[in-house]
Amino acid sequence: MLKFTSSSATDNATMTEVPVFSTVPGGKITSLTLLQKKVRDILRLEDAHFFDIFPVMQELSRDNIIEIMNNVLENKDIVNEYALLSDDHVYLNRQHNFHLLMRLVGNKSTSTLSANEFDTFVINPMSVPLSIPLYYSPIDNEKFKTPATLRKQENIQLRPGKIYCFEAYKYILDFDVAAPQNAFVLIAHSEPRDWLSWVYDRTTLEPIESICTNLQASRIQMYIRLLGAMKATAAIPTLNLLAKSRYANFIRWEAVESLAKIAPEHTLSLLTYLVRNDPDDRIIQAAEQSLEINRTSNRGE
Repeated sequence: MLKFTSSSATDNATMTEVPVFSTVPGGKITSLTLLQKKVRDILRLEDAHFFDIFPVMQELSRDNIIEIMNNVLENKDIVNEYALLSDDHVYLNRQHNFHLLMRLVGNKSTSTLSANEFDTFVINPMSVPLSIPLYYSPIDNEKFKTPATLRKQENIQLRPGKIYCFEAYKYILDFDVAAPQNAFVLIAHSEPRDWLSWVYDRTTLEPIESICTNLQASRIQMYIRLLGAMKATAAIPTLNLLAKSRYANFIRWEAVESLAKIAPEHTLSLLTYLVRNDPDDRIIQAAEQSLEINRTSNRGE
């Protein structure tokens, strides 16, 4: 198994690789149902971690992967579950803390790179190596803090029949890079390790913005916006607490904006509090700009 855990890992490359694919025809995992059960039996144990399923991933053979793909198609999961489909990947399985997908490599051009919020296994099921750009993304445990610039590493060579492990928030593999036609990788990933992640500029490698990895948080943003539109005075205490919380910055600022629609007189003291106490540079900057706009408006009256 090849595992990246720190920025020095690629510099001092002393890691080992373990063959994934069984040399015995037929392998041990002959169906998606069996794979699900093996994973579930491990992850249900007390203090189980996603990477504990490595022995199960190691059992996979090329024939097993084909059988699993056939199994999915025969059960019509992809046809019935549109959430499994994307323009660059197809989920073969989704269960708690174990999501298995086929990811196309190349054939896509974007201006950004996104941090990886999952613990991940990557397997190259092709017959030829794949050279994938690799970036080190040193994101702090407090995800709301603006991270450092990405650090470009040497391309990682994904060799056929090897398994590679990447811890969440440490490395970005750029699968959008040009690759042989119809190239793909098999990826197994955990649940998101946090509800906040970051997007970077592909050219400058600078962080652009934080994004929410949690559907619930995005729904909360919508509810907050509705409260502002409704001018719900009963929501003032709740919005004030949300604005001062450790939620994603876009949710907290949404609370500020909704509070301004409901009770502008409460907003100035909140903005002052955020400038002095908020840990997020973007929130501080937005609060300072709002206070300056208010001061300019008052001088003009």
